[in-house]
Amino acid sequence: MVPSVLALVLAAGAAASPLARHIDTDADAHPQPYARRAPPRPCTTPLPLTNYGPDLTYAITLSLGTPAQNLTFVVDTGSPDVWVLSSAVAGLSTGPGFDGAASSSFVGSSEEFHNVYGSGEVRGAWASDVVCLGSKCVRQAFGVIDAPGPGVTFEGTPVAGVLGLDWGLPGREQVHAPLWRQLSQAWGDKQFGLRLSRGPTDYFGEPFARAGAVGSSLTLGGLNRAQYAGTLHYIPLAGTTDFWRVALGGVRVAGRPVDTGALFAALDSGSSIISGHPASVAALYAAVPGAWLSPGGRYFVPCDGVAGGSAPRLGVGFVLGGREYALADADAVLGAFGAAAFNGTAPGGTQLWCMGSIQPFYAWPDYLPPAFVLGIPFLKSWYSAYRLAPPAIGLARAV
Repeated sequence: MVPSVLALVLAAGAAASPLARHIDTDADAHPQPYARRAPPRPCTTPLPLTNYGPDLTYAITLSLGTPAQNLTFVVDTGSPDVWVLSSAVAGLSTGPGFDGAASSSFVGSSEEFHNVYGSGEVRGAWASDVVCLGSKCVRQAFGVIDAPGPGVTFEGTPVAGVLGLDWGLPGREQVHAPLWRQLSQAWGDKQFGLRLSRGPTDYFGEPFARAGAVGSSLTLGGLNRAQYAGTLHYIPLAGTTDFWRVALGGVRVAGRPVDTGALFAALDSGSSIISGHPASVAALYAAVPGAWLSPGGRYFVPCDGVAGGSAPRLGVGFVLGGREYALADADAVLGAFGAAAFNGTAPGGTQLWCMGSIQPFYAWPDYLPPAFVLGIPFLKSWYSAYRLAPPAIGLARAV
């Protein structure tokens, strides 16, 4: 199956969100209604996530307003803000949007909310209301979107918005603090944990050995120790605390080092793919025998001759904090296509092509060094912890 909805629409954008995000905000003029309540009590109960696609996006239920409106949000470690589609916006989701007029605690504003992703943008206005995540409620600032741009859609899912779990730009926490930062004031353990479990089958219909053994979850103020093996390896954040990014020590393909020129890696649960600087992605696929760049700008690898129609064995690994973290072969591709699908442009001799889950982001900003954004395909193999103090990302083998 080719991810054509959230995967290559918001996925290419969400994949790039920690690297190409632009946020319009006025830090000098902020209305009183955004004042925060006292910190909530900590909660370490794992909150369940729903896997849509499968494996294209993972979502959680948040309650907004009084009385509560229960809505579905993408869990996104690649962006900091909460935003929700207005109930007046139709056709982008199978679920409802947020109706501010129906909430007695809703406070609107004229301040513009504007987020730009790699393949689209959303516009609306900042507002605030009571927001509950699990059993914990705070008054939270969020964007109410009434003008989603082309390419932003949650078609086929009930998703109504995005729950940002990234740091945000320095200095913004005093104006529009990310929801997780507000909640963290009550955490004794200053971190949250994330487990993204696989669907029952891969893109070739082959069952995963342990699929469904442990469900996807988000744990706030602690970790779910039943969802990983061994101990977590913590890697300090690289640079300023604006993104969940760490230094990239190297990339390996089939056990051999590949010079991709990439200097860091960001973890992004809101991205259905792994994206990177075009030159870095080109260098990676140059080490994969038979890999091919289609006229549409996507990389494919040969599937012919693979036993049982399963995924090809690419053996891609990313070196983080001195250790190699492998991308499972089944997660390295997004489905198979016959040669006829390419209208004669595909190289001869191969009849079946697999689309890689690692793809270039062609709008890479000139001011950023080459990097990879490790999205859902990577995170399905690894339990990830996001630590506030001292700032670090922790990884351990997921179970």
